Amino acid sequence: MARRRLPPAAPERPTIRVVCPSAALTPPQLDRALAELAHLEALGCHIRFDESHATRVWRGYYAGTDGERLEAFVAACTEPGVDVVWWARGGGGAGRIAEAAAAALSSASPRIVMGFSDATSMLAALGRRLGWVTFHGPVITSLGRADVPHTLAVLRGEARVIPFPATAGAPLTGVLRGGNLMTLASLAGRDVLPRGRRTLWVLEEIDEADRRVDRCLEQLRAAGAFDGAAGVWVGGLYAEAQLDRVAEETGLPVVAGAPADHVGPMAPLPLGARVALEPALGRLRGLHPWVAHA
Repeated sequence: MARRRLPPAAPERPTIRVVCPSAALTPPQLDRALAELAHLEALGCHIRFDESHATRVWRGYYAGTDGERLEAFVAACTEPGVDVVWWARGGGGAGRIAEAAAAALSSASPRIVMGFSDATSMLAALGRRLGWVTFHGPVITSLGRADVPHTLAVLRGEARVIPFPATAGAPLTGVLRGGNLMTLASLAGRDVLPRGRRTLWVLEEIDEADRRVDRCLEQLRAAGAFDGAAGVWVGGLYAEAQLDRVAEETGLPVVAGAPADHVGPMAPLPLGARVALEPALGRLRGLHPWVAHA
């Protein structure tokens, strides 16, 4: 596990490079992305977005070949003047280039990178290989489910608390790691799978049958991902009444309500940062900075 490295805090008017290392944007998704980018611009953000890269299609799905997506992502993470590298959408494909991207960025300075779902594999690689603190948060096409001003405040380091609806559960502290359960399970056997003692796992999934969720949890458990972990914070893996099932599969205390799902509210969660989860108060609190101020 690489030593933890904080990205620079975003400035008041950040420059955002929108990337598509996963699936291509469909025409309706492009319309939604453009509307959300206009919202960000209205809040003072500077947007860099190449529509031709986001909409080119390889193998009927991916936003360009593996080489094209890799080159574009590495360029975004090293492009002068960029403060935030922000996923346009998820879907699939980032896992095909995650190790290569981490290798290409091995001598680069950390930068704020944010996404969720399929972005999980890239965030995991940047954290495991390079020690970057990254953000599991809304992609551009899901910004309608986020509190955008608060999201920007988190990236600027002005907000150190992530609110969520208060729920049952004991307080937990640890290093936040995780993301999409199915994607994490696909990393078993690869050295980019997150792990580490006192890990606080945040896990989310969409529309998967209980048996598939069980299988993914079993796969991660067999890979040692839950060894020495502090607990699990779930989005919509199961109904809240079934949290004991997640606890049984992982052997860990489980808390519901993570704003990290394919439905419902979303918030930027700092992967790789040490945090305190306080369920009864409905807040995730940073115990140390998750971005570096000059």
